[in-house]
Formats: sequence, structure tokens, C-alpha cells
Amino acid sequence: MNTRSCFKGIILVCLALLLQNCASTNEATIPRGWTYNLNWENYNSAESTKSDYLIVQSKEDMVLLDGNDGRIVVDDIRERGGFFSEISRDFKEQVKEDLLVSQRVNIKYFHKELPQLGTILLFNQVEKGDQVQSYDLKTGEEKWSSTSYVWNLDKYEDIANIAINELMGGSLGAKGMSAVALQTRLIQSMIQEVPEKDAFLFRTVEKLYLINHETGEVLWENEAMVGTGIAAVNYLPQSNEFLIASSMSGLRDVLENVNEERELKQLILVDANTGDLSWKSEYQGRSEQVKSIAVKNDKVHLNFNGGSMEIFNFLDGERIWGTRDGSLEGNTKLASFTGNYNLMETIETAAPQLDGEYLYAVNPKNIKAVGLPDKQIQKFDYATGEVLWDIELEKTTDIRDMLLWDNNVIVRLSSQLPDTMSGNVSNILGGVKDLGFYAFNQEDGTLNWQLSEPFKNHVTNVVYGENKAWAAGGESLYKFSLDDGTVLVDSSYEDYEIGEIKYIHESGDKLVLVGFKGMAIVDKGDLTMLFSESPNGRLTSYEINDRFLIVKMRRLLSGKENIYVYNLTGASPITSFTLTPPEKDIGGVLGSKGYYPTNNFKQLITITERGIESYEVY
Repeated sequence: MNTRSCFKGIILVCLALLLQNCASTNEATIPRGWTYNLNWENYNSAESTKSDYLIVQSKEDMVLLDGNDGRIVVDDIRERGGFFSEISRDFKEQVKEDLLVSQRVNIKYFHKELPQLGTILLFNQVEKGDQVQSYDLKTGEEKWSSTSYVWNLDKYEDIANIAINELMGGSLGAKGMSAVALQTRLIQSMIQEVPEKDAFLFRTVEKLYLINHETGEVLWENEAMVGTGIAAVNYLPQSNEFLIASSMSGLRDVLENVNEERELKQLILVDANTGDLSWKSEYQGRSEQVKSIAVKNDKVHLNFNGGSMEIFNFLDGERIWGTRDGSLEGNTKLASFTGNYNLMETIETAAPQLDGEYLYAVNPKNIKAVGLPDKQIQKFDYATGEVLWDIELEKTTDIRDMLLWDNNVIVRLSSQLPDTMSGNVSNILGGVKDLGFYAFNQEDGTLNWQLSEPFKNHVTNVVYGENKAWAAGGESLYKFSLDDGTVLVDSSYEDYEIGEIKYIHESGDKLVLVGFKGMAIVDKGDLTMLFSESPNGRLTSYEINDRFLIVKMRRLLSGKENIYVYNLTGASPITSFTLTPPEKDIGGVLGSKGYYPTNNFKQLITITERGIESYEVY
């Protein structure tokens, strides 16, 4: 045997093995972490949880994986093969088709993760009955199982269909709307963990429970709370009480909001040990938009996505006033049902700001048959809700980032798209008020300064400093003073071909620019370019933290999707590779997106034709 040929062959084999275990580019390599092989023909959903667990399932099978190491936590995969196995499978399929819920969804379990308690609850919606199973996420051990808690809400489907037809005049297709709303299963809003009590609150169809997460023991139950879910919870350790906002959990919220006489959306105060009711009150906003509950002095603030707040007396629960009390409240609630980003408000609309005796808030002003509605900024007397002044902004998209600074109320007028993927308003019919930054005097509402020319059609999110701020418009970045709106430094990155800047991220003394065609890292002080790259394709999504940026780009002609990973600390690329998803469409966040970084960005998890693979970012 030729020794040289043999030696060369060994080298080639070793090189092939190295490449097989790495995603590589000309710049760097990134080793594979773990692999889980599966046949996607048997699955149709891949979901990720807040604590980096992965749920892959179909109507019949489910496996729960730890995204950090690929460990199997729960394995509920049926055995396949054999004649009698196929007969059994056909019988099960027939049973499933008799269930309403299995006609709408294609997964076996709904889930609710309790990350602070290290627990996941699985709700079997294929088998008859209201089965709930509790698993320890670290060990995979089943803690307990129960069919005592009635969580299935299918019985509301008929009334939902009728009411939606009445509400919408039948124009939107009631059955389709109710199916979509009920398919979310309402599970996420029926349960809230309370780690202070090693337990979770569970609002079933029948009543409210506090349940020990380890044993499934009912610590107490309460029948006074209405609604079919929990919108928000605040545990008050000093008084050992729970402030709870009930929820209608989706579609029924819209239906019942039409009838203001029904008591279906409550704010309640209960004893955390016994569940005894101290007081109950009603709130008016949409329960799906409830963001949080806070206690300020002797008042309770119920905060909503969309920029509104309702204020209650903490002693007896009496509703005092709300920032959106008025003629447009019903129209705004109805608009919010069409989506989180609509003409009236978005989930990123500026939150109300309290400053001593005064509260500043954003509200819709006028609805128009054609074009954008007008908006307004209002100053309220905090104690009474009296409007002290209001500023009308015509043809306004969305008002965000309310900042109280040096006797100014500073706001950013933005497009109605998410800040993570800022949009351009140059093509909106009927005209639009210039985007950008506006500062109004806190005393009388007069305009003190305005910075809109660089941003009139496009503005990104904003990074705030001590007395300055950074924002991008188009392909340029601006550093400006919060005192008077003066531009301190500006820099155009058009020559670097990163495209319209969609998002800026602060990373130490640097700013990371995520563009439609690429990315860049610039110095925060003078905005000089430190690193940039413009890979082939167009931005479809990205993930970012202070150390790493992961970008997915789609090539225009081939449609292929490539992943690019960057080290932000070292201002350098790490790797890139092409996603190879299965031909079959897979649901869930991980399934539809194709990739997912763990919370610490240590593992980059991807969907492949053969299953799920992870790569070690560091």
C-alpha cells in the first residue's frame, strides 16, 4: 500500500468529519452541540418555551426536550408498526374526530410553563376529559395528574358564533373567528404562577384555585371571581394578599365588552392564604390588553397595552377614573381586537407617566372614514382625572416613548409596526404627520422643540442617555440633545449598503445597527464605523443580546434562508450557514422561524430535514 496515499486518505476523512460536525464559513467554524433525529412526517409543531425547552408534537405524539443539552424531559411517543397497531391507530383517529377541539388543532397537548417553579403543565386536548399533567422540568418526573379542573371552553363556541355575527354584521365570518380565538386554548391566560407561595393560580371554567405545584393540592378555592382567565396578578407581601385582574381570555372579551352592564372583568383583592375576598371592582378596558397591576400609595394602577390606565382606590376597590374614559373607548377596544398594531393604538403605544400630582397619557382623538385618526396627549389631575390640557396631533400613526425630561413631555411619533422592525410611512394614503421627536412644555402643553426632518418617513427605536439620545432614520444615525433637540452627531451609512436601519441596540460603548440588507457596529460617541457586513439577501428576522447578533436573511431568487452569527464584543463574524428545513410546514415558533437561540445565546437551535440540531455559539 502506498503510505503517502493512505496518509492523504486519513487526512481527507478527518477533514470530512470535522466539516460534518461544524457549520462553517471562510471566517470561522462553530461546533455542533446536540442532535435529535426525528421524522417530520409524524410531527407538525415545534415550540419553544421561556426557559429554553422544546415541545415537538402532533395529535398523537409529543416529546419535550431541554434546549440547552438536547436531553429528553418527557417522552410521549407511541410505538409504531404492526397490523394491530394500525387498527388501534384508526380507532383512535375516529374517536378524535368526534371531539370538537381535535377538528381545530393538530397537537396533542397545550402547555403552560411555570419557569420560576421549574414546572410545566400539559393539557391533553385529544383524549376526552379535562386532563392536566404536571412535570418537573429538571428531572422529567410526573409530579401529579388530575381531571378535576374544568379548563375546556368548547361549550362557548356557539354563543361566540352568534355574538360575533351580531357584532360584525356577519361580514368577518363568525365561525372562523371563533375557531381562531378558541384555538389559542386560553390556557396561557387561565394560569399564573406565584412562586412566593410555591403555587399557581388556576381560573377554571368553574372557579379560581390556588394549587401547590409540587403535589397538586388545592390550597384554597374562590367562586367570587368572574371571567374565564387571569389577566394579571400582583402579590403584596406586606399584607399577604393577591391583586388579581380577571380575563375573558380572547374572543369572549370582545363580545362581553359590547354590553357594559355585565360584570365580567373584575379587579379583586383576596387573602393569599385563604382566598377570602376583601373587595371586588370592575374595569372597562379589554382584558387581553391588561399589562400589569401596580400599587402606588393608596391607589391601584391597572395598566393596559395600548397606552391606557385605570385607577382604583386600594382600600375598597372603587374605580376612580381611567385615562381612556370617553366616547372613543369602545371604538378603541374594538380596533384592538383586529390586532396588536392597528390605527388606533399598538402594544408599544407610550404608557402613561405619573409625575407627582399629574398624569400624562396618550389617547385617540378622532376617527376618520379615510386616513389616519388624530391622536392627543393629555395632562390629567391624578386625584380626580380632570383634563388640564390636551394637544391634538393630526393624522398621527403611533405615539411612543413618553419621557418626562427637564419640564418637557418628549414623545416619539413612529410607524405602527413593531420597533424591532421599524417601518416606513411614505406610502400611506391621506398623508401622515412627520415622524420623529416632539417636546411639549409640562405646564401648558406648548411645543418647546421638534426634531422630525431626519425622521419624517422613518424612525427606529431610540436609545436614551443621560441628556442625549440616539435614533436612526433611513440609512443614517443621529445623536441628539434632549434639552433642545439639536443634532449633535449624524452619520450616513449608505455606502456600507446595510439598507434601511430597522433597529439599533446599545452594547456597551457601541451601537449595533440591524439593517434591511446587513448590519453594522458603530462607536456610540462619534458614530464612526467599526465593522459592517452586507450578506446576500434581505432581513427576515434576528435575535440580539449584548454579546451576539443572529440574523436570518432570505435570498431573493432562490428563496434560501441563511443564518449569520456575529460577535458584538469583538466586532467580528462567527459563522454562517444555510437552513435546511423539512419540506413540510411545521407550526410553532421554532417550526415556523427555523431557528432559536437559548436565553444565554450559548446554543443556536435549528430545524433541519432530519430533526433538530444545535450549534455552540460559545
